Amino acid sequence: MPILGRLFGRFQSDGLSESKRDQFKEEKLESRLSQLRRGGSSLYRCSINPVDAYDLARITKEYWTCQPEEYDDISSALGTFPVVSHGISDGVPATPDPEDVVGAMDDRSEEAEDWEYSLEDLDSDETEEGDDVSSVPAEDRLPDTSTMHQSVIAPSTIDWETTYAVINDETFVRTFWIEQFPEEPSDGLLERLLLETELKTDISIHLDPFDSQSAQDMMADWISDLKINQHDSNSLRAEDLQEDIDQAKYMRSLVRANKASFYRGGVFIRLAAESQQELENQTTRLRSIIKDAPANCTLKVASRWQERGLATVSPLGRNELGRDRMSTLTNQAIGAMFPFSSNYQMMDDGIEYGYHGHNGSPIRINPWELETGHSELVVGMPGAGKTFGGILRHLRMMKRRNDTMLVLVDPVGGFRGIADALNAKTITVGGDTKLNPLEIRETPQHVLDSSDGVSPLSAKKDEVSAVLENFLEARDIELGTETGVLSYVIDEAYRQAGIVEDDVSTHTSENSPTMQDVHRILCDIAENPDDHNIAESESARERAAQYADELAIAFQPFREGGSYENLSHHSEIDILEGDNKVVYIDLGQIEGSASGIDRQTFLMQLLLSTIYQQAKNTQRNVELAIDEAHYLFDDQANLDFLETAFRHQRHAGLRMVLLSQTAQEFYETEQAEKIIGMERMQLRHRPVYSCSMEGTDGTQ
Repeated sequence: MPILGRLFGRFQSDGLSESKRDQFKEEKLESRLSQLRRGGSSLYRCSINPVDAYDLARITKEYWTCQPEEYDDISSALGTFPVVSHGISDGVPATPDPEDVVGAMDDRSEEAEDWEYSLEDLDSDETEEGDDVSSVPAEDRLPDTSTMHQSVIAPSTIDWETTYAVINDETFVRTFWIEQFPEEPSDGLLERLLLETELKTDISIHLDPFDSQSAQDMMADWISDLKINQHDSNSLRAEDLQEDIDQAKYMRSLVRANKASFYRGGVFIRLAAESQQELENQTTRLRSIIKDAPANCTLKVASRWQERGLATVSPLGRNELGRDRMSTLTNQAIGAMFPFSSNYQMMDDGIEYGYHGHNGSPIRINPWELETGHSELVVGMPGAGKTFGGILRHLRMMKRRNDTMLVLVDPVGGFRGIADALNAKTITVGGDTKLNPLEIRETPQHVLDSSDGVSPLSAKKDEVSAVLENFLEARDIELGTETGVLSYVIDEAYRQAGIVEDDVSTHTSENSPTMQDVHRILCDIAENPDDHNIAESESARERAAQYADELAIAFQPFREGGSYENLSHHSEIDILEGDNKVVYIDLGQIEGSASGIDRQTFLMQLLLSTIYQQAKNTQRNVELAIDEAHYLFDDQANLDFLETAFRHQRHAGLRMVLLSQTAQEFYETEQAEKIIGMERMQLRHRPVYSCSMEGTDGTQ
């Protein structure tokens, strides 16, 4: 899609040498190209890159021959590359390897002795005998460089008809331009055309911006013309024109305030088919697409100007059809053409996700290569196939990528089948599994550099606070001013353990405090509040001692013999260690208790924290799939933790895949809505219902 504009005005040569003037032009061109790159990259899901000479020649040849170019290796490609006159050897490419150049020069020197004319003679105006080199027969002369370039990209034959052309006697082409645009173009103006796979089209958009003063003058002339027409019209027509005048005045005010701009814009289209009849059928289809919503445009054939039309649409083309085929457009109208939709989604190393909703083409996505995030939300009611579909995608991912491991967190047993099939490392989290909620691990430097200045220790402390608040809320213990005491205890636990904020080497599993340390510090505050710098006044210290005493009682399950004793020791498992590509974490054995769901919610949050800490130090990407993830959205403490985890998961090489029944859970709170906003991929499974009818003959 070449975007053409006024690149250069008249360059004044006063005081500038030829070389200085060329240098000035090059600098001006590079400045404009940089502006285009920045502008294109700022568009959502769009990027813009320069095209080198080889690529430009190749796509130009593909355009004019209507055939894609396929290159097996560099030697077979040389014959179709543009010829650059380097004066060394026809066997050396335009961007040669230095050794090839030296070898070619040696070969040429040896061959020169057998030539009728030496290389020096050919470079001079006359031979030694005074004969002009032009006496070499015409059939023996090499064509000039421009002719050689043209022979590379030009088709063999073109037959021109009034409304179409025939290229190489086999491809019928017709060019059009959009003659009229709607007054208020809808977003995705060209979406249907770009998604239509049955039409072979090339689209070229030419934009020529107005400067601010020219735009203001144009608007002033338009307003004057409207007022003249209003004066000569009847009362009803005058009212309609008054609305146009008011709108024009408003647009002029926006232009004067640099809040709007105008362009001369043209959209040119080439349609290709294999026969004349097919071309006519495709033309009818194209007209229908352009006429209907969302385009709502009028299409015009470039009658008797097919040659100019083909040149205008071509990658190298300027607007040969002229400015009369362009319309005046606002920047909002130009924006309605962006972003461009692709009629297929086939990423390198992608796995199959489904089929395109418009044209049925397969969709292959590599989530790790998405620029806006890796995470994924899968929703569907029971029986809709979300778990089954997720299993298939996980299997494809494991087969496609050797640098990715899969961790399955399973509260209800839905992932048991894939875990068995992949010989997964199974971790049953229940009464005896030792996990440390306060465990912190060293953060690699590349993660620190990309974490926007967030301290790993501060983030871990917030995470621990959320875990413990979740534990208390599951037992109907609402925290008020007690949170200040809890925050102090967490800070003190890491300080006493020797964890230093600015020294990540101290952030190790062995150094990490445990819930035993938390309980010990709480008891010490309750007994000796004056030994802790927790409050200024005596009454505040007494209240802090009371709160600490109550929290110590609430955390009794973490003491020896308690139901959560296994969470009061250093972690005895490393979830991501070993060569296993798949890890299966089974939470099913704790589902049956009266408080099973609460316990599962707490353990799922703790597991997420543990996996996040460990993922930062593994060399592999970690894909974390959580079935029945709606358990995690039952309380505020979980949402606090999840928001932090989702915000930083990319830096840790972690990708979260949440499976839930509906998306409603993500819109009930502001934080949950933020989380769904960070889920860059959303898959919605709909149940397929079937019915049968019994016939009179008993068949169904």
